[in-house]
Amino acid sequence: MKSLLWIGLSLLGVAIGVLVLSARHTDAPDTSRINPLRSPMTGPLTVTPGATVRTVPAFKSLPAVDQSRPADFSLQWAREHGDSRTPPLRRVPETEHPPTAEQLADPKAYADYEQQQKLRTYANYVQAANAEIPKLEQQLEQAKSMGIPPDKLAVGQEKLQRIQQMRDQLQSTYPQLSGMTTPAAASPEVPAAQ
Repeated sequence: MKSLLWIGLSLLGVAIGVLVLSARHTDAPDTSRINPLRSPMTGPLTVTPGATVRTVPAFKSLPAVDQSRPADFSLQWAREHGDSRTPPLRRVPETEHPPTAEQLADPKAYADYEQQQKLRTYANYVQAANAEIPKLEQQLEQAKSMGIPPDKLAVGQEKLQRIQQMRDQLQSTYPQLSGMTTPAAASPEVPAAQ
C-alpha cells in the first residue's frame, strides 16, 4: 500500500515538473502591452510595465511554547496561588460573622444564627434604601426639569415606589430592624490571593 502511494506521488511530481518546463518554453506574452490577470477576489487586474509591486512579508512563526512543564502546571499554580489578574475580593456581610462551633452543633442555636443573618441582610437593605431614596427623588426632580418624557419618568418613579414599599414592608414585619446597626456599605477590600 505504501509503495503505491509513493509511486503515485512520484508520478504527480513528474507531471508537475513537465507542466512547469513546458510553460517556460511556450511563447512568453509581450510585456510591453497591458497584461490582464485574473484574481478571484478582485476580478480582472491590469499590470503596466514599470509599475512597482509590493511583496508580502513572509509569515512569521509563532513564539515557541515552553514545554519543559506539563500543560496542567499553570492550572495547578493558579488554583494554589491565585491569579494576579483577578480583581480584589470584597467581604460579604454574611461571611463576616461565621457560626461558632456551638451554633453548628445545636440545631436551635444554628436556626437563631440564620435568623440573625437574615435580619442583618434586611437591616442592610433598609439602611441602603434610607440613604438612596433621597438621591433617587432628587434625580427624578432633575429629570423632570430637564424635560425627560413622562413615560421614562414613570419607570423611575415606579422603581422608587417599589424600593419604598419593600423598605416599609420590612420595617413593619421586623420592627427590630430600626434598632439594628449595620456595618458601612463599603466593606474593606481583601487583597487578592497571591
